[in-house]
Amino acid sequence: MKSFEIIKIISIILGGGGIVALFSFIYHEFFKNKAALENIKELLKNNEPIKTYHNKIRELLDKIAQIFGKPLSFKSFDRILLIALVYPILFFIVCYLVSGNNLIGTLAIFPEHLSIILRAFHVCLSAIYFIFLVLLFKNFDNIQDYILKKFNIKNKFLREFIFYIVFFVVLIVAFYVININVVVVVGMIGIVVGVGIGIGIGIGIAGGTGLLILVLGGDSNSVIVILLFFLFILPIANTIFDFISFEMSRFLTRKSLDLNSKIKISGILLLDFVIAVILLVGTAFLIPIFIELFNLYVIPLLKGAENIDWREMAILAKDYPFTKGISVTLMLFSTLFWTAIHAVIAFISLVLAPIGPKYIFKYLDKEKLTNIEFFFGALWLSMNIIISFLCIFVIPYCFISFFLKVPIAEILYNFVINHHFL
Repeated sequence: MKSFEIIKIISIILGGGGIVALFSFIYHEFFKNKAALENIKELLKNNEPIKTYHNKIRELLDKIAQIFGKPLSFKSFDRILLIALVYPILFFIVCYLVSGNNLIGTLAIFPEHLSIILRAFHVCLSAIYFIFLVLLFKNFDNIQDYILKKFNIKNKFLREFIFYIVFFVVLIVAFYVININVVVVVGMIGIVVGVGIGIGIGIGIAGGTGLLILVLGGDSNSVIVILLFFLFILPIANTIFDFISFEMSRFLTRKSLDLNSKIKISGILLLDFVIAVILLVGTAFLIPIFIELFNLYVIPLLKGAENIDWREMAILAKDYPFTKGISVTLMLFSTLFWTAIHAVIAFISLVLAPIGPKYIFKYLDKEKLTNIEFFFGALWLSMNIIISFLCIFVIPYCFISFFLKVPIAEILYNFVINHHFL
């Protein structure tokens, strides 16, 4: 069964269940309530649905600000870099579990030719180990205090040095037990470096991974080049435009919450989409520049290593978008991701925005509504709510279906290959 067919089935199930649930809620909440008429009149007159919805979105944006920091801040950039580093790995693990693809580029990460049960076993071991790392980081201060009391070590530098040595041993043991490629070890050590130097976990992972790949890459310079390309060059290049996309979508989404005009909300959404397309093309043009800089300044340091041909990489990503070229494919997705979220929010706002109030409100001030007037008032409200909830499923479904059916990568890569100045 094709991927988009599975998505269709899931969307139908979720959408159908949502419609049934909403009709049940509306029936019990309004039509069996003695105050149903007054409730509907107040909701329609005061435009409560969109006000309540916008307040909830503002609360969500405030929580996002707590996680990502203020707009255009270092913390925000660092979090976007962290996402750019982590989500390709998570997506790779899912692909490995489902399809058995164990390659990043041409480098094997997990063992190949395993049954889905053994693949799930490897993924579970990795997940357990990751949880162990999270708990270790979360209790970092407590562990240091324990070391201080247990061994009576007063020097802070010495205490942290001992801790990192122990942690490094744990990583190496896990590497041999789980039998995962050195890339996992390098990535985890990069996390330690990021936490240890305290400049931001995203920056720490990127810097630590890039440095330690060079140190621990061994004699195989081809492995070093692959790791640096997929775990260092691509995430950093992606982060630059993802950061701009995230900040623009965050700003425009908050701006649209102060509007009730369907035309203005649509205009802001269109502006966000145009910006996303420009950033998408910009990302595609920036990657070759990063690769050429890498060839110019890093490759000469690796004896015997060959330059990366970015045109060959583009063709590889175009021909194998969900296997060898999955990292580049995800870069395209991530650049549009924040705009897609804004689109969902905006479409629900468009649905909840008042429709033809002059034709509806003139009935609401009447002392008594006829059954037909009452029915159409209730229907207008219920359909607004139902359609808005369907947008939550339909818009992402359309976005994913479009992404799967339309060869965006092929069109973009052909354009870049034919028009890039390098």
